[in-house]
Amino acid sequence: MVSGSSATALRVSAIYASILGESTFAGWPGVIVRLAGCPLRCVWCDTPEARTGGEPLTLSQIFERVAGFEIPLVLLTGGEPLAQAGSRFLISMLLSRGLRVIVETGGGASIEGVDPRACLILDVKCPDSGMQARQVGENLERLKPTDELKFVLASRRDYEWARGFITQGDWASRLVVHFSPVEPGPSVPAGLGVARRELAEWILADRLPVRLNLQQHVWIWGEGAKNV
Repeated sequence: MVSGSSATALRVSAIYASILGESTFAGWPGVIVRLAGCPLRCVWCDTPEARTGGEPLTLSQIFERVAGFEIPLVLLTGGEPLAQAGSRFLISMLLSRGLRVIVETGGGASIEGVDPRACLILDVKCPDSGMQARQVGENLERLKPTDELKFVLASRRDYEWARGFITQGDWASRLVVHFSPVEPGPSVPAGLGVARRELAEWILADRLPVRLNLQQHVWIWGEGAKNV
């Protein structure tokens, strides 16, 4: 567990209330704290605006904005939220003030030192992300039984790789595992993209013990909508 000064500053891309779109928390009202900066450059990234920049805010300022929504569930995401060391201070602060905290991490930064009371959603990068070699391998060893794994799939190759990964490691018996499709669209490189129905049929055909993870917020507000 990490503690730190409330004057610690973080670069924040956005803070807003929404219906959470992914993981086992999908459908719940939550406050999204999107931190800026990311060491990865996934070819299908859907939040490139969060890779750089951001408004510098102290932990106290962030907490004040979060508390103003009067919603007890907070999702810390990015960019890559754990790329900023001060994010660990923020996680502990939010938890100590009675909030439930979920952390979405792309695996490009270590999860070491993250408050164990937080739920981690670890994105395991598949081949077509282009970022497999940039992940911190020790992160898998540090996961708790209450954490979750996510695989974002942009092709049949990604699917087969992820299927082998979870089977070899017996991950589905240890953690909740999500498979998410990168659906074809203008921001997805040519030749990549998996339709949700296609992915559903692959999962059913293989009887995989995974959850089909679709973005509820996209269904509600539409493709490309920001900060909703």
